[in-house]
Order: sequence, then structure tokens, then C-alpha cells
Amino acid sequence: MRTFRQTSDEILLAICEKFLFPGDAKPIKGSGRAPRRKGVAELAEELNKEWSKRNEEFHLSRQEIYPAMIEARQRGLLTLTPRSHQALQRRICDRFRQDPDHIRVVATESKQPDHVAVEAAHLMLSLIRQLAKSGKETVHIGFGAGWNPRVVAFQLATLLRSAGNVPHLVLHAASSGFAVDQPHTAPVTYFGFFEQTAAPSIDQVGIFGPPFVPRKDYPATLEQAGVREAFARRDEIDVMVTSLASAKDEDGDLRRSMKEDGALEQKADLPKLEREGWVGDVQHLPYSATEPIEGDLGYRAVTLFDLKDLAELAGKPDKHVVLVSSPCSVCHRTRADALLPLLSAPQLKVWTHLVTDIPTARDVMELAS
Repeated sequence: MRTFRQTSDEILLAICEKFLFPGDAKPIKGSGRAPRRKGVAELAEELNKEWSKRNEEFHLSRQEIYPAMIEARQRGLLTLTPRSHQALQRRICDRFRQDPDHIRVVATESKQPDHVAVEAAHLMLSLIRQLAKSGKETVHIGFGAGWNPRVVAFQLATLLRSAGNVPHLVLHAASSGFAVDQPHTAPVTYFGFFEQTAAPSIDQVGIFGPPFVPRKDYPATLEQAGVREAFARRDEIDVMVTSLASAKDEDGDLRRSMKEDGALEQKADLPKLEREGWVGDVQHLPYSATEPIEGDLGYRAVTLFDLKDLAELAGKPDKHVVLVSSPCSVCHRTRADALLPLLSAPQLKVWTHLVTDIPTARDVMELAS
């Protein structure tokens, strides 16, 4: 069976439309029965008749409709946009005394981050337009590392392909990435999503440095070429998107980096973190139930904002930090235990907007009670 990577967007969209809105086949005359739904073989035949007039080589079998729709979904042509779960949103806002306009609980039980990412992308586009309306001719967007920010970046780029009234954009990588075996989760790789958008123009600011360094070497690292230039421009960022990880998640990059052989020799930091009550991390910067953890740790992540910086950024009226919290993409457990301190501890208010899902919202309410 062929793939559809070389198929045009127009054909993929036509296949999706035919499958989702097929029209009803006519009922048997005099039977009194409701019209039956067309089968995939019949839909494929109709598509072949329609498109063979434009392209003599076009031919689609009934088995190929499904991989064509998968390709359309991967390109962002086909998306599902669930509504917000208003009751859970109100409960979280009431329990943690948060602004109802700044928390969104996506009405999905899916184990994949796509639905949450779509909502976060819509939110970011709204914030970009608000900033443009306030007079900003250029809006700077910062991307954290990880799978969730990557999916948000993809969805935002998809929205920008047809969005109007978009200002000049500058994309910033907040770190060089943390997982050597998953280079696609490094923020600079997201920039390729934005090559074809409706924005007037898009510039990029990358960062090229090690993911972790000995804490004693951190000041010198910030002066290195490839890192110095990125840090010099971090205050320009208007909208930052990031995610979080739980200390209990064996798939989290921070825990993995401490346990794998030859991984920066960070293993000595793991027992120290556990003694300090490590609950979770944002951008691989750990925190307890009440505050950031620094102490006598030997290593720290190289990222534009530490937790104190993110809290200061979130406290500015013209800045926005979008925190995305969906289940782990590997084991599918929620990160509610790591989210709880970010909702309740003043020193860990590192976000202005939270986007999460039903399982995470339920779990965090249960933990809070």
C-alpha cells in the first residue's frame, strides 16, 4: 500500500471531506427505509471519478482512504477540537483561587497530547493577536523543550497558515534540548513547522549549548558563543510555552539523565533531589511542594529562564507563560502530582495560563482534597 507523503493538500482534503461528509445513498424505492450510509468502496469510486478528470493517474482503493486521512491529520489538515469542561474549570479555579479566564480544561480523556496542544495553540494565537492589537508590531514567542511544546508548536504553525491579522513573529528556543535520543524535542527543530505561514515574516533565535552543565560552570557557560546571544535576547519574549514532568515519571528526561550510564554523571544529584522532596520539574529545573530546588546540586539545566525567572515573567502584565499539562506520552500517567505545587505554591506560580485535560484535572482535585 502506497504512502501519501507526496500527495497534495487538495487531494487529501477532498478525501477527508468525502469520508466525513459522504452524503446519503438513495433508499430503495418503496422500501420506506432511511438512506444507508455509503461504504468506503463506494466513496473511493466517487473520488476516482471526480479526480481522474483532473489527473488521469489518480486512483484510490478503499483501503487507502484511512492512511490518506492519517497523513492529512499529521499535516494538520484534519484536527479535532474538543470543548472546555466548564465544571472542572470552575472547581479548579475555586479551589486554587485562580482567574477563570486563565485555566482551560479540555474535554478529552485521550491519552495523546494532541487535543490539549490544539487548545494551547488557539490560546497562543489569541495572545499574539491581543499583543498586536495593543500596538506591538513584533511578537516574540519562546518554546521550551519536550514533546508537548513540540506538538503545540506544530499546531500553532498550522493555525498560522490561514490566520489573518498576524504581526511579525520572532521564535526563540529556550534551551538546546535535553534528550540526545530524541533530538526532535529540541526547540530549534520546531522552527521548520513555520516555514509556510500567513505571518508577514518570521525570524528565529536559536541556542546552541550543552543541556546540563556543572553548577559551578554555569556562569561561564552563559558567556559561550551560541548561548550568549540567546540569553541577550530573552527579555524580548512575550509569550512562552512550556510543560512539566513528574518526579515519579520514569520516562521524564531529568530522571532518565540521572539514571542512564554516562549521562553527565548526574547520578549523585538524584538522592539529593529526593531528600529535598522533589515533586516535579519545569524545563528540567526541579521543585518541591513549595519552592524551587537548588541547594547543593552538582548540575543544572541550561535554559533561558530558571523557575524564579519564569515566575517574574509570569508576573508582568504584558507577558504570558502558557503551561501545558497532559499525560506522559509514553506511560500515559497524568502529571497531577507535579501540577499541584504550581497551582498552590506562590513561589512556583511560573505560568499565566494553564491548559490541561480531564484526567489531569480530576487527579489534581483529588490530590488537593
